Amino acid sequence: MIYIIVAAIISAVAFIVFQNKAIRTTYYKLTVPIDKQLRILHLSDLHLAVFGKNQSILIKKVQSKHPDIIVFTGDLIKKNSKKTKSALILMKGLVKCAPVYMCFGN
Repeated sequence: MIYIIVAAIISAVAFIVFQNKAIRTTYYKLTVPIDKQLRILHLSDLHLAVFGKNQSILIKKVQSKHPDIIVFTGDLIKKNSKKTKSALILMKGLVKCAPVYMCFGN
């Protein structure tokens, strides 16, 4: 019984620590009546997460997708946080990949 409790605690801690560090890629193909293909990369809910030195892991992942535009739909930073350095580094790297459009909050 104690092993199950310990395993549950370890699993819960691992989930809390790593849930915002995972990069998940999902692809959707939409058919719309236009002649040009547009590759839109959508980011959301990073909450000041750090992905390698100077956000290099996430920036390289974004670059590898060759987006035409990047949309960021909220929760880049945490509420009332004054530690925004990682967010600024990420945005500076992303604007070099493609035009970035973002909104704050959800």
